[in-house]
Amino acid sequence: MWDSFYEALTAAKPAIIYYGGHPDFTQEDFRREDDDLKLTEVLLQLGFILDREDGVEICWGDAGEACFLIAKDDLAAKRFDRVAYNWDCS
Repeated sequence: MWDSFYEALTAAKPAIIYYGGHPDFTQEDFRREDDDLKLTEVLLQLGFILDREDGVEICWGDAGEACFLIAKDDLAAKRFDRVAYNWDCS
């Protein structure tokens, strides 16, 4: 039963590894309106990869996401000491 569930999860969502653009959260956006950091830029988004033909599997929980976010001004200034990390899974 678990294998069928896992196969359905991985088939429903392609592997996602990227930078820039909009973050993708499995459950909910952790950022808050009153957050001083204004984390708007994706520094790195890591989704799951399942490629059984090549023997590659990267999984964050059960088809989750790991996301590193940074403020636009901090990114422009190359100030990486205020990066936020979020991990969630379904």
